[in-house]
Amino acid sequence: MKLVIAIIMMVVMSTAAIALDATVPGTDVDDAQAVTDAGILPTSPLYGLDIAFEKISLALAGNDYSRAQTALEQAQEHLAEARIMAKQDKLEARDKALKEHDDRIADVDAHKNGLSEEHRAQVEEMMSKHLDVLRNVQAKLEVKGVPAATGGVQNAIENSQKALNNVKDAKAKPEGVGITSNIPPAAMVHGYGSS
Repeated sequence: MKLVIAIIMMVVMSTAAIALDATVPGTDVDDAQAVTDAGILPTSPLYGLDIAFEKISLALAGNDYSRAQTALEQAQEHLAEARIMAKQDKLEARDKALKEHDDRIADVDAHKNGLSEEHRAQVEEMMSKHLDVLRNVQAKLEVKGVPAATGGVQNAIENSQKALNNVKDAKAKPEGVGITSNIPPAAMVHGYGSS
């Protein structure tokens, strides 16, 4: 089973490398960064597999902070995909990427209550930067004459702002809460593992 997963991962990674080497006509520096950040695009037949691996990666993240951080990184990747698809006028694919973006932002929101004060502050900072990128994308669309609400960018901003507000309003988890021991409870009763 591990061999099969390793082979699938190699195929996905090699496809991502091929996607990164592809040039998008008429790109500028920001667009080139989007290509680098995007990975597998929604137009690829492997996109569904990429999403499945993302969800597995999110499920395997160790704690709420790791999950929130992973979800934000994935949201940024989907935003880069949406930028590329918009540049190529592939609106259905752009909307697919923006839906995945919004799903990852919802994942961040779902894990807000398990964050310590320090981790909550870090997630707030990452989300604020992410919102800045979204607003920059919105501004670029408006300069090009594309209405802000087109393609779900306004939706993505609203969802991200709502999640950020929820993270800010969440009560921090007290330090030490949620730390688990590998010692079975029955062993603790019998005195094993205690000082």
